[in-house]
Amino acid sequence: MPSTYDLIADFLIEICNVHPNDITPDVNIIDDLGVDSLAFMDVTYEIDRAFKIKLPVEDWIIDIDKKQARIEDYFVMSRLVAKVEELATQAANSP
Repeated sequence: MPSTYDLIADFLIEICNVHPNDITPDVNIIDDLGVDSLAFMDVTYEIDRAFKIKLPVEDWIIDIDKKQARIEDYFVMSRLVAKVEELATQAANSP
């Protein structure tokens, strides 16, 4: 099975027409890749489905708007991968 990183990269490539060479662990999906909110919601749907989780993107946006978090906290590729893996682990360990 592909890694979490590879799966998310594939979703970005397929849904957002991002060039594979542009995806790095440090890339900001919104600022650097120019992925808009509608396209990212499609990516989120695929992540949720693939990992059987629910990304709290709405909460993330609220945190960013309230200055309780930075966009980099959630939308840098390596941090997004870590969040997905954390949520997937929690989901797998819950009854």
